[in-house]
Amino acid sequence: MSGSGESRPGRLYAAVWRWHFYAGLIVAPFFLIAALTGVVMTLKTPVEALAYGDRLYVEPQGEMIAPGAQMEKLAIFHPQADILTYIPPTAPDRSAQFLVASQGGGHGGHGPVATTTIFVNPYTGAVLGSLDPETTLYAYAKKLHGTLFLGAVGDHLIEIAAGFGVMMIVTGLFLWAPRGGQKFTCALTPSMKKANRAGWRSLHGAGGFWISIALLFFLLSGLAWTPVWGGKFVQAWSSFPAARFAAPVSDETHASLNHDSHNAVPWALEQTPMPQSQHAAHNANGATHTVDLDAVVALAREKGFTGFRVNMPKSEASAWTVMAATISGDISDPRLDRTMHIDAQSGAVIADIGFADYSLMGKAMAAGVPLHQGGLGAWNIAINVAFCLGVVAMVVSGLAMWWLRWPKKGFRLSPPPAEGRAWRTAAVVMLAVSLMFPLTAAALIVVIAADFFATGGLRAGRT
Repeated sequence: MSGSGESRPGRLYAAVWRWHFYAGLIVAPFFLIAALTGVVMTLKTPVEALAYGDRLYVEPQGEMIAPGAQMEKLAIFHPQADILTYIPPTAPDRSAQFLVASQGGGHGGHGPVATTTIFVNPYTGAVLGSLDPETTLYAYAKKLHGTLFLGAVGDHLIEIAAGFGVMMIVTGLFLWAPRGGQKFTCALTPSMKKANRAGWRSLHGAGGFWISIALLFFLLSGLAWTPVWGGKFVQAWSSFPAARFAAPVSDETHASLNHDSHNAVPWALEQTPMPQSQHAAHNANGATHTVDLDAVVALAREKGFTGFRVNMPKSEASAWTVMAATISGDISDPRLDRTMHIDAQSGAVIADIGFADYSLMGKAMAAGVPLHQGGLGAWNIAINVAFCLGVVAMVVSGLAMWWLRWPKKGFRLSPPPAEGRAWRTAAVVMLAVSLMFPLTAAALIVVIAADFFATGGLRAGRT
């Protein structure tokens, strides 16, 4: 017991409150950006319909012409186009889409290829127009959401903030739990007649309680895409093993099928090497079979694909790839997630990977992606928008409480008080939690060191 006579639970509460304060202060700007861009990204479908519906929608008129004929019509207007992907119409009133490499890109490049989307009327073959997918409102929101327009640096900063976000949830739930005979309450009925800390705390605590599970889901599903915790640990151990392919594999991974900054490849396959064509299939006369787009689309429909996209072979050794994934928005039911590779010479299926073949984490990601992106319909869009606005309310109320604690003179962060033993206990617990996220652990060490020296070394028994 310290000389202050404060009980150990009280001291621990103050210490946890201190770490909740620091975590919240760090994540506040990131969460605000993520929530506001999340609203824009969730509204992608209605916004696209308004912005370029003239290219997305067509008037049904009889039978659609074959995909190969659509591609031939496109070649008349764009004879030099290097076609990367074909996306069949998803409904009778929707256009077909071809992703073509922008100038300077193409199959010979390395890394993400810049593309242009060309929309084609599937009934007449008329080119309806084109679109640079990197210049849409959704693309700008997605880059800000995922990298802060800072590339790899932003990716790492987002990962650090997400780890602190998990810490903030854990400490926040501890602080909101009833103590000393208090009754549990989570009613969203704060008294805001006076703009005081009690009113803001009521809003912040009850609102935080209600969105905590959803926030944890969004943080963990987002962390699965991050470069260290996601790319080096979780995804690396949860990817589909290439050893299960009955075909040779190339040096390229499935991630090479992602174009621009948009993800089209299932999370469970991104790090898996691509299978190659066998070069061994001949007919009775010894002539090599050549597979075209029409044959691939027909085979895909025969095999049960509905919404899907076809990735063209990149070289003579490459295979055709038919892909239906929740991440790309081709489908919304994760159980239909499927990737099929077709030998470019024989037309034989050399790999067919479905949802049942994914690891547990791969299945969780396939199921979580459409929910995260608001791809399950109007109800999903409404819930996600409401959640994002709830996050904004949490940030605003937290900053309001901090502002009301701000000293009238001087510049100090004014965190809750710290006490030696409880401070160290909370620091160890928080560091253990953050070790799940290596980048956050490294950042937390810096915060702990700064806080330790800022409090004069936390002299024993003194606040």
